[in-house]
Amino acid sequence: MAWEHSNVNDSDGAQQRQTQSPVQVMQVLIDGRGWPYTPMPELGGGLRVDFSGTSGNWACLCLEAGEGHGIVLISICPVACPAEARPRAAEFCLRANQALVFASLELDFDSGEVRLKSSLPTPQGALTPELAATLLETNLAIFDRHLPALLGVMYGTTTPTDALAELLTAR
Repeated sequence: MAWEHSNVNDSDGAQQRQTQSPVQVMQVLIDGRGWPYTPMPELGGGLRVDFSGTSGNWACLCLEAGEGHGIVLISICPVACPAEARPRAAEFCLRANQALVFASLELDFDSGEVRLKSSLPTPQGALTPELAATLLETNLAIFDRHLPALLGVMYGTTTPTDALAELLTAR
C-alpha cells in the first residue's frame, strides 16, 4: 500500500507543503540543540550523532526509510557483544522487547552489534519538529536506560532475567 498524503490547510486556508525530508527535519532539530553530527551519504543521506548519556557514549543513526515516507533511529551499543555472550544478550533483547512499546532491541549474531531501533512512518510532509523531537528523545532515553543492563548481561555480571527485573522495578 502506497502512502497518500493530502495537504494540510492552515488557519487561513493556505496549503502548507513539507519541503524537507524526514532526515532534514531531524537535522534541523539536532542543529538547534547544538549537537555535532556527521552526514552519512553512504547511508542515503542519513546522519550519525555521537551521543553521551548517563550510562555511556554511543552512536545514533538517523536514516530515511520507505523512499522518504519514514524515519528510523538506531542507537548502537558502543561495544560488540562477544561471541560467547550472544545467546545471553539475545535472551535479554527478547525479554526486554516484551516490555518495550516504542522501540526494539536487536542483536546481529554475526557481528555482535546490538542496537535499539525506533521508527515512524511519515507520509510525505507529516514529520513535524515535535514528532522528530519525541522520536529522538524516546530512542535515546530508552537506550540510555537499557545500556547498563545490556552490558551487565554481555559481560556476565548479571543474567538476562535479573537485569530485566531490575530495569522493571527501577521505573
